[in-house]
Amino acid sequence: MRFTEYLNEFNSMVYDTSQEVVEQLAKILKTECGPMISFIRKHNFEKYFCRWTSDSPLSSDISNELIIKKTTRTNRQPKDTPLKIHKALDIVFKRRFGWKVRSEGVFALPTTPDGFNDKSWLFFPVGKLDYVWAHGIADLYLTWRDSYDAPISGSDFANSIIDKYTNKDLDKAFQSVGYEVSFRCKEYYLVNYNLRDKLFAVLGAS
Repeated sequence: MRFTEYLNEFNSMVYDTSQEVVEQLAKILKTECGPMISFIRKHNFEKYFCRWTSDSPLSSDISNELIIKKTTRTNRQPKDTPLKIHKALDIVFKRRFGWKVRSEGVFALPTTPDGFNDKSWLFFPVGKLDYVWAHGIADLYLTWRDSYDAPISGSDFANSIIDKYTNKDLDKAFQSVGYEVSFRCKEYYLVNYNLRDKLFAVLGAS
């Protein structure tokens, strides 16, 4: 059965979390998101990457959503960060890592069960793990906002933080809950966090 047929079937159900459905979802993720599955399996599924969105898995309009496939935006516009800062960061990130981390990345955080709330989605990038992160930075906008009392240019700020970033050692980012990781991927899946235990039981056993 094709992915679209899976989704049509799942969304026609009233929040069906049966073992059969979970096994089908696990099959999709193993096929398309193998590197992330292998990574969190290595950590015994005790942590995982999540995104927090305005679309709650518990909200009435999407209460039947078990899994959502999204295409990554390549020109993300900042919600809070001043545009000049955003563009300056992209210039420096592209120079260092070869891609515009702020505009082209999908942000996710390592999370434990205690970190879940009603807007949490499990995050699975499609394909290989390509990422950038920095020790101690949970939100780059807040880092900019809280670190400078006086006005600072975008280029000065970008150059002041770029050496903290790396595209290696994802295991180290995973050791502490709260470090923002920007993933580079064309597509990704968001999975309803209420499936966590059942899904990881299936993935861990396979």
